[in-house]
Amino acid sequence: MTASGPGDVPWALLEGVTRDGKPVTRLYDRWEPGLAVRISGEALGLILRDRDSGRETVWYLDETRAVRGCHIEALEGMSLDTAMGPIAASLAELAVHSLAGTPRPPPLFLPEAATCLASQIAAAWSVRHFAGMTLRSVAEARNSDGLAASGPALDTAALRRLLETRPGAAARVLLSPFDDTPLRAQITIAVEGFSVHRFHAEAQDAAFYLAWPERETAQPSGLAPVFFCPAARLVIADHPDAVMLPGRLLGWYLTHPAHVRSIAEAASFDAREYGLGHASALASPPSPVEAGLSAEAHGPSPMQSRSAAWAFLHETGLAAPSPDSAMPSPSRLAPTGVMGRLRGIFKRRHD
Repeated sequence: MTASGPGDVPWALLEGVTRDGKPVTRLYDRWEPGLAVRISGEALGLILRDRDSGRETVWYLDETRAVRGCHIEALEGMSLDTAMGPIAASLAELAVHSLAGTPRPPPLFLPEAATCLASQIAAAWSVRHFAGMTLRSVAEARNSDGLAASGPALDTAALRRLLETRPGAAARVLLSPFDDTPLRAQITIAVEGFSVHRFHAEAQDAAFYLAWPERETAQPSGLAPVFFCPAARLVIADHPDAVMLPGRLLGWYLTHPAHVRSIAEAASFDAREYGLGHASALASPPSPVEAGLSAEAHGPSPMQSRSAAWAFLHETGLAAPSPDSAMPSPSRLAPTGVMGRLRGIFKRRHD
């Protein structure tokens, strides 16, 4: 896979290009060639950019540099298999591992500057390979007793809780819709108008996603998130663009090779960060004298570390501290919501 563009004279990328049998010597005002990506021996993707707006389009060229179309779904004289080339094999690998489970490097990636090309190819591939995906509205999910037709079993009650999640730091710590295991978001992905949190349930080796339109993260209106689980072949959403989310995520993975390492190195949920798993977590804080002696003799105390965790919970809304105490009081941590469930789960597993 080769590319040329930013380091070269951009207009040189048009050399030898023909359209309708005539040489291409100029483009519409403000448009210029930006990047050429060799897809295969028979296909080249030439990305054109509007230098004012940043909009992009793709010309698909054959081995003679003749333009065969400006969208992968509307090509003349070139098959879809040719237009995808070996990228199709990479998308198949990405769909199984990066999208649905544990990532591993595919045969090839595309440069990040080729996002427009990657998005088109990924969307076309997804239409053909995700045909069995089930799309449900939020209302259907809230009123249905069973949602997933294939893959690991999803708990309906857990799904309903996830659909009540709202954007923000609190949305990065959730309970698995498979078995109520506490999970932390591995990465957050920005794809064509959506902000997406990726979670991974290790026991099922199944990834799932919560996504909101970017405007919802800036000005929350109470909109339920898009829920997408590739292994269950299920999308739950009211947003009209949700059906395109699988292809958009694949396109993002295709142009971001660092995601393999980022996800592998992502921190898993650790109850100790939230003051859970220690009988003293809800105890009164030490006196200033005790705290000072502890700091001098042993460095920062566990209680001080827990205080930092509770501060985080306060900021994210996962726990509300008592107004007259530096630490949350037990009465303020009733077994409701995410933190109440986390405490119950942790206690059961360690009793």
